[in-house]
Amino acid sequence: MPSAIGQTSSNDSLSLNGSWKFHTIYGQGSDYLRIDEQEGDIILDNSSEKVEVKGNWTVSSVGDRESGFYGKDYLKTYITSSDESQRVVFSPDLPQSGDYEVFVRFPFGIHLSAKVSLHHDGGIDDQYFSQRALCDEWLSMGIFQLSPEGVSLTVSADSPGQVTADAVMFRPVDSAKLQEAKKELQMAYSPSLDDQSWNDLKVPGHWGMLNEYSNYTGKGWYRKSFRLPSSWKSLKGHKALLKFEGVYHVAKVYLNGEYIGQHRGGFTPFEFEVSDELLAKGENLLAVEADNNPLVGATWNWGGIIREVYLVRSPEVRILRHQVQASPDLDQHTASIRWMVELENASSVPKDLKLVSSIWNEQSRVQGHAELTLAPSDSQQVFLELTLNADQLKLWHFDEPNLYTIESKLMAAGKEISTITERFGIRKISLTDSSLLLNGEPVRLAGLNRVSDHRYYGSSEPADFLREDLLKMKELGVNFTRIMHGTQNRKLLELCDELGIMVIEEVNVRDLENYEFTAPEYPLVRQWLKEMIQRDINHPSIVGWSVGNELADHYDYARDMMAYVKSSLDSSRLVSCVSNTGWREDATRETDPNTFVDIILHNHYPFQGELDGVLKRIRSVWPEKPVFISEFGLDRLATASRDEDIPELDAYIQQIRKQNTFVIGASQWTYNDYRSTYIGTDQEENRTWGAVNAWRQKRPLYQRIQRLNSPVNDIRIKGQPGEASPLKLEIPIKSPDDYPAYAMRNYSLELNYYGPSGNIIHQEIQELPDLHPGDADWQGSAEAVEGGQTPIRLVANLRSPMGIIRYQKILDYSAPSAPVISSIIPGNGQLRVLFEKQFGASQHYIHYKVNGKSMKSAPSYDTYIDLKDLENGQSYDLKLIAVNGQGESPASALMAASPDGKPLPPVLWKGMIADGKLIIGYSGEVNDESYTLRYGNSPDQLDQEITEITRGMMVVDLPNQRGLYYQLRRKVAGQESHWSALQQIDPRGEGK
Repeated sequence: MPSAIGQTSSNDSLSLNGSWKFHTIYGQGSDYLRIDEQEGDIILDNSSEKVEVKGNWTVSSVGDRESGFYGKDYLKTYITSSDESQRVVFSPDLPQSGDYEVFVRFPFGIHLSAKVSLHHDGGIDDQYFSQRALCDEWLSMGIFQLSPEGVSLTVSADSPGQVTADAVMFRPVDSAKLQEAKKELQMAYSPSLDDQSWNDLKVPGHWGMLNEYSNYTGKGWYRKSFRLPSSWKSLKGHKALLKFEGVYHVAKVYLNGEYIGQHRGGFTPFEFEVSDELLAKGENLLAVEADNNPLVGATWNWGGIIREVYLVRSPEVRILRHQVQASPDLDQHTASIRWMVELENASSVPKDLKLVSSIWNEQSRVQGHAELTLAPSDSQQVFLELTLNADQLKLWHFDEPNLYTIESKLMAAGKEISTITERFGIRKISLTDSSLLLNGEPVRLAGLNRVSDHRYYGSSEPADFLREDLLKMKELGVNFTRIMHGTQNRKLLELCDELGIMVIEEVNVRDLENYEFTAPEYPLVRQWLKEMIQRDINHPSIVGWSVGNELADHYDYARDMMAYVKSSLDSSRLVSCVSNTGWREDATRETDPNTFVDIILHNHYPFQGELDGVLKRIRSVWPEKPVFISEFGLDRLATASRDEDIPELDAYIQQIRKQNTFVIGASQWTYNDYRSTYIGTDQEENRTWGAVNAWRQKRPLYQRIQRLNSPVNDIRIKGQPGEASPLKLEIPIKSPDDYPAYAMRNYSLELNYYGPSGNIIHQEIQELPDLHPGDADWQGSAEAVEGGQTPIRLVANLRSPMGIIRYQKILDYSAPSAPVISSIIPGNGQLRVLFEKQFGASQHYIHYKVNGKSMKSAPSYDTYIDLKDLENGQSYDLKLIAVNGQGESPASALMAASPDGKPLPPVLWKGMIADGKLIIGYSGEVNDESYTLRYGNSPDQLDQEITEITRGMMVVDLPNQRGLYYQLRRKVAGQESHWSALQQIDPRGEGK
């Protein structure tokens, strides 16, 4: 079994990130988008006479949750146990013995682990499928050698839940092609293989960065050649460690043709010692087989080497890791720092050692040290302790996230042999039955869940992208979050430390019936918890751990796993298990693991009933425990449009404002849209829950959440900036029982006055006194705008000490100027009107006439408006009007256009250049067959063209090219759409 990664000195580290070779081998995976029925396929629908139904199954001709299905109907049942009597058996008539690829197809079913058993000459092959995802698609089970006698396929389940059965398909396979694939597999990890024909793929990354693997599920092979640094003349007295931060989901590792080991679990780090397999001279060949088959939950399985890889030359006597526990005395303003340093002696002789640890920040530096003798082939934990005085202590807080550095050096015979460096923070988290206290102050905090997902970067987001995301989340009022299901990217947690976001980190356990888990000990889960907590234990942003999300029948599991965390891994933090069951009538202290949690983490959605009633039910059973709403959502947004909002959110939040005060915070689902195969996902494969879309573009929902998640109720501004008398300012502060509520120290009020061209003509910044929940409204004034300039807009920003906007108020002093229609694209009974936003406009709408009747489109925050339900061939006169807080603009110049019966092109969400690639994000609709991109270096020479079936995103290699122009169209039911409006990528790689 691999061991978890510890910190190490960068001086002896060789990065293996960057370009790798990537390839898939026939028979090891499939892409459901590219599976079409073909001549020779043997298909059995549930209505076939070759299908035997055992048990109580119902025939249904309506798919649940609008799911499609094969043929005229399908079967469904509710399995109450693992009784084999409840099953559907498909028995095909195979024409002859041979190799067949076997497929199954399901409509939506509740079960997360439906069991599909293929009975054949070689035995029984069991596989498990979530029936909530990839509904009504052909899903490959793999290639098998089958004979006509005795082959059958059974659909059932090993655990209770609703199961569906619909259709299966057996496809004859070219044996010669399969034999060639087997030879290829034997060579995949061989140093002698010429891999120049393989794809180039970035690490960290995922294989969905390549169009042909956008929807691929299965095994993919990575290869990388490298030489050891010249400074590594010898490994004598050292050992070589190959370290992976994350491979999704199962990794098999080979070095120079030798099998090194395997790791299961895509989000946690692992390492192997490879001293004996490395070549000191010449090329080393590292090969990794990554398998993303296990599908868990509603998020995407981003397959591949998703996080960093590096080789470390480590001394035989080394520091393995730090574990720092800082305990502040808030009355004395001091802090006790106690830390453990784990040492290892892998040599064959005892070692006399000196350990020196230094702790510092910008103001101070302190040291602790110890001397010891470490026996051969042994490890030891050394504990050190010191106290910081009032001058040395700076507490970590979400508004002022002060950090310290700890560096430990191990010395032998006066020579430094091992060093590790980490950061930590000093803060105190405590609970009462109704409150959360941070550094002794009660706080009620807002949050948003963030799915580790971007349409191009997948779950391999680079540090600068993560920073941009977290800054937006801070701007949305996020101070506390159970961020998502699964161990987070190390870089994200480092940024949470720096930016001040409190996190409950969760192990990736979403279904205890997952075939990977073994009850009652769940050794794999314990491994994941250990890998996660040992890596992340020193992050001050992490205030708690969660052992799972929305589990069923989990009383024993949650109790035992939380006890394991507290007793063996970390006794200093909160421990919980995210629940959506504690509100039920059958949930009691004796049946629900909320009894054992430090803080109740509850996910609330509308099917449970009104939030107020759910909270009161939970409180009646566990009155001694505060509640954090770890997820809440009213419903998915109706479309992927950048115009989407949730006006009902105000009333929802009202249920925890000045009531249900035992709720110490709430985290909305979600900050971002994310890719998914879950039922109901839109045609571009994104779940539309976000304040920003999958390309991080803001919706009106963004401003709504920012307002609701502010510690103040408003910024009131009275008067006119052009008047001689100063503006009167007022900031009403939320009360202690309001939501959110916390003290504001070192905040400022920034007033920006804008002229007609959008430039700031005057700025004023006022430092505010300390403001506490329940304080009287702050009152002040603003000086007059100088120079006789008349502003058209005032933007007032309440900023935290870090410069984060905590509330924004926009006042317009004149209506917008007339907008301009840039182009109109005709469609089938539709017109798409495109325009550019001008400064001072909040929304736009189209005025037009239908049969002499004046019509107005819905207002849009975007740069286009689609008019629907029009008549092809009829001419329509269109005018564009801009709107802001002072009213409407004059109308644009009149333009006429006629729908022509051709489809509209996709909406272009985003164009960018990254990693030497042109990346285009676009919309999708149900009947889309393909998408064609044309591009070039000038607007009148789009001489490159590519057609793909990939939904939502297309990627094109662009070596040494910048300043590109492009257009996109789609094919719908055999008909080509119009081209989109011409777009440009500027030299910095961003779309205009």
